[in-house]
Amino acid sequence: KGALNDFASAKELLEAMKHKKVESKQIFLSELVLAYIDHQKPKLKYNTIICHNNKYQNLLKYEAFRKIKFDMESPEHVFDLPEAEKFKDWYVKTKKTFNKSSASRNIEFYRNALRFAQKNRIIKTFELELYDQERDQAKKPINLTKFEIEKLKTATFESKMLSQIRDLYLFQIGTGLSYVDLYANWEIKKNNLGNILEGVRSKNEQAFYVPVDNFTVSILEKYAANLPKYTNQKYNYYLKEIAGKLGIKKHLTTHIGRKTFATIQNDNGWSIENIATMLGHSSIKTTENYYISKSINRLEMEISRRFV
Repeated sequence: KGALNDFASAKELLEAMKHKKVESKQIFLSELVLAYIDHQKPKLKYNTIICHNNKYQNLLKYEAFRKIKFDMESPEHVFDLPEAEKFKDWYVKTKKTFNKSSASRNIEFYRNALRFAQKNRIIKTFELELYDQERDQAKKPINLTKFEIEKLKTATFESKMLSQIRDLYLFQIGTGLSYVDLYANWEIKKNNLGNILEGVRSKNEQAFYVPVDNFTVSILEKYAANLPKYTNQKYNYYLKEIAGKLGIKKHLTTHIGRKTFATIQNDNGWSIENIATMLGHSSIKTTENYYISKSINRLEMEISRRFV
């Protein structure tokens, strides 16, 4: 039975831990993490809560592996910097991954829970505050070239389903919408600046504003503003089939459509800040490091502007 099941709220759990600290000097990290999750729940999206709960479960699995219940008041059983390094080693082996960033995000989450506990005077200090985040080197973003996009536009398919998948993908490339936001609340408004797509991202509630060309609008009109719906799994599966039929030697996913949009906007001369706004990113670093492929097109465009 989890600690939060015994208490009505994070506030009650924190009060109980304060009392327990006086009596037994045991403050378990797992309870602090649960209290932190519960405190955040009212302002979180469902998928984010699931991610947080997964991090909590990873902590419990690691405790079982180490045969330790981490107690922030016990020098022998505290989750400190050396323990964080052991956790990372365990994580990459258990998950069969080389992704250190993912392991690091778990540790950062535990650190945030401890900061929360410190703010609520459950603990005074903790060594994990000094944890230095480790990130994998950003991979070069994959995107479609103009030639490959033209292949998509001009291709004909006997299958109605593949034609719809192609149209959805071209719509993503033209708008930068993520898969989940394809079916969210947004609208295209026409004004003196042209067609502007406006909406709010489902993931982080960031507003986005995207200039949309007439070709992209025509796709929406083709389906009477009701885009065909496919699960993300099926969508990605049939994108792979389309890539094979057209000789596109890239592992196409819905996310690559979004990255292709970002790279096109960069080539067209938009600033990183404006592209981040179009994508609904809260940080331009995310846009710059993970979404835009560097190309000679932007340099050529800047040169032509300079010498015209």
